[in-house]
Amino acid sequence: MVNLFRGIITVLMLFFLYSVNLFPQGVSVKVSTDSADYFVGDFINLVYRVTHPKETVILFPQLKDSLKKLEIVEQLPFSQIEAEGKMISSYGFVVSGYDSGDVTIPPILIQYKAKNDTALGFVLSDPLNLTVHTFAVDTLDGAKDIKEPIEIPYNWNLILLYLAILILLSAAGYYLYKYLRSKKLQLSPELVKIKLPHEIALDELTVLENKKLWQNGEIKQYHTEITGIIRQYFESRFKLPALELTTSEVLDLMNKNPEAKAITDVTADFLNNADMVKFAKYIPMDKINEEMMTQAKEIVNRTIPAVEESGEQNV
Repeated sequence: MVNLFRGIITVLMLFFLYSVNLFPQGVSVKVSTDSADYFVGDFINLVYRVTHPKETVILFPQLKDSLKKLEIVEQLPFSQIEAEGKMISSYGFVVSGYDSGDVTIPPILIQYKAKNDTALGFVLSDPLNLTVHTFAVDTLDGAKDIKEPIEIPYNWNLILLYLAILILLSAAGYYLYKYLRSKKLQLSPELVKIKLPHEIALDELTVLENKKLWQNGEIKQYHTEITGIIRQYFESRFKLPALELTTSEVLDLMNKNPEAKAITDVTADFLNNADMVKFAKYIPMDKINEEMMTQAKEIVNRTIPAVEESGEQNV
């Protein structure tokens, strides 16, 4: 009984829609495609053209739910033209099928209404049958490329250009190697001469002697510098803090050092003469000033190590 009731309702609705389509108040629809036969994956242009009066508003439905075996790839721009006093509104879609076989685009219900009117009218499109084909495969011929491989001819001009560039680069590298080799680049570290304490002291005494301080009346400055050179020499040679100690303290430490003990007497005369000039305002004779330089050189020369350490080190 339920199925019978549903059947009656369906027949009545189809009759109603068919009657509306027969008398659509000047509104009609045509559906078309560019062909009825396609291959799997081809794009199909599906167009609905609705002819209607100018004052009629078309309410085009969503098409996606109506297509069962086709997929909408793209919706084309809406277009509208006027012909013979009526408007033709075009609704275009690009669809595609991915399963082979017969496909039916079912009728769709298109609503419309007049401007400034709430009553709706309906028009039903015709069904449209399509066939989607697969590509024929020759199983006996085996698989092959769709197109034969394209053979690209050799560009001899380009090959010669690359060859010339390669030759030039090789020649440039060879001549660069020859140039660097001719310069005889030294990759080994240079030897730098490092002066020993006695060498430094003797050089400084020579510089002081050439300054001629006491000859020009700068006696105190002369004695200050010459004793400073010897005290610095003691610090470097014997590791004594001679620059910070008094004369008696320096002599006391020298007596305890086996290498310095031999020059204690000459050092005592040397330092005592300098102290008299610096602290007692004693003005020595020229002979004393000359003797100070002689004593300073003697102090250094007598304490040069018997076996000198190598003064050359790699840096």
